[in-house]
Amino acid sequence: MLFRLLSAAMQVSPAHGVLYNGSWVHYSRIAEDALRMAALFERRNVQRGDTVAVMLGAEPWIIGCYFACFAIGAVAMPLDPKYARAELTLLLGAATPKVLVTRAVFADKCREALQTAAPSAQVCVIDGGEGSVDEELRKLPPSSPISCNPSDSAIILHSSGSTGRSKLIRRSHGQIMAELEGLQAAASIGADDIFCATAPLFHAYGFGSALMAAIHAQAKLVIAPDAMNAVLGRDAMADFIAEQRTTILPAVPITLDLLARSKRDVDFSSLRLCTSAGTDLPESVFRSFSSRFGIPIRQLYGCSEAGALTVNMSNDVHATWRSVGTPLPKVRIRIDDPDDDGIGVIAVNSPSLTAGYDGLPDVNAQVFVDGWFCTGDRGRIDADGNLYITAKRALYIDVGGHKIDPYEIEDVLVAHPHVREAAVVGVPGRWGARLKAVVVLQAAATVDELRQHCREQLADYKVPYEVEIRDELPRSPLGKVLKKYLI
Repeated sequence: MLFRLLSAAMQVSPAHGVLYNGSWVHYSRIAEDALRMAALFERRNVQRGDTVAVMLGAEPWIIGCYFACFAIGAVAMPLDPKYARAELTLLLGAATPKVLVTRAVFADKCREALQTAAPSAQVCVIDGGEGSVDEELRKLPPSSPISCNPSDSAIILHSSGSTGRSKLIRRSHGQIMAELEGLQAAASIGADDIFCATAPLFHAYGFGSALMAAIHAQAKLVIAPDAMNAVLGRDAMADFIAEQRTTILPAVPITLDLLARSKRDVDFSSLRLCTSAGTDLPESVFRSFSSRFGIPIRQLYGCSEAGALTVNMSNDVHATWRSVGTPLPKVRIRIDDPDDDGIGVIAVNSPSLTAGYDGLPDVNAQVFVDGWFCTGDRGRIDADGNLYITAKRALYIDVGGHKIDPYEIEDVLVAHPHVREAAVVGVPGRWGARLKAVVVLQAAATVDELRQHCREQLADYKVPYEVEIRDELPRSPLGKVLKKYLI
């Protein structure tokens, strides 16, 4: 079902494709590579419904792997290349992929994780070295795409959510199509648009609101090099967006802030839609970006469980900029248990919503009820139907747009032989929060040793910025750790 989007894009817009590292890769080439990759998967005994893990950055091959899975009814599972071996072991063990596709630089880490998680899985390396499939891919005849049903699984994402540790989120072909149709209708996306991908393509936002939205609309997609998403690259990113005549920019607040602070005199007149998601948008960024480039930032609200749900397309966005807008077509939102100010827990009903988390029936019974998903976020809806987020999921710690599960970091710290207890909190900062860990030791250890222990087990953005050693953790009469006293 989803593979047809790529087929349609290459037929209706044959000159369109993906700009990567200065070169255009047309959709016809991506489709051909995807079908060769599909043939490779079939040679590795990947069958309909089997999982294929993909650890790649923002590049044409990650797109090819997604559509290879869509073509043969396999299920793509994107993974952040920054994940440490321990994180991979947990995720891969839950999903048990048949194949994992990656580059040579990540291959050893992946093999080590698979030894425990899925010993029979094969690692396919696309750029040389042990396990390289480069030559095999060139010789394989393309596979033939099959017809997938709307209910067939297409992708597995993962999320901490509001109710526990990492969960696998399985979304179907039909659910993803519903998200794309809603986005296209709400934002009037068309084939003349040029999307600029700044968010990772393995993330729900980058996957849905950039990559898939562009292909669904038969539009162009330009991929901003990773190096641009940093202070030193902000001028180059501004130049890139202007030079490519970008019309749609899905981004996160920190990227938008970098652009607003760029010293370049650039022309953003082609930009007609700029969305912000992932974390709260500071007023200073909204004001500075709008003033600098003459286009307002429109907040978008979504989740890994359903993709994009709302977007602020108000005619007077300067008056409603704090709002994440109104629901996309066919999306319903309600506020449960509102207080006197109308603020309560946000629940959503959408054709794009997953049916539930893999293997967690008890959790599903709590948060997926009668077709509604309890997000755990709190908010209110005004008289015009605009949704305002007042508080994100209680369990998450928002670090630069990354949603961090503190339990995961606490588990890693307690695994250190000298740590008896650990608690992790978020300390408010400009971009959400900084991670702080408070530990109780049972033998001598230094702060540097504990942070190094975390670096070996976790992605960089999950390593606590601050580690404090205490004699004991503050607790309630029932024994619950009182984290408010740790900040």
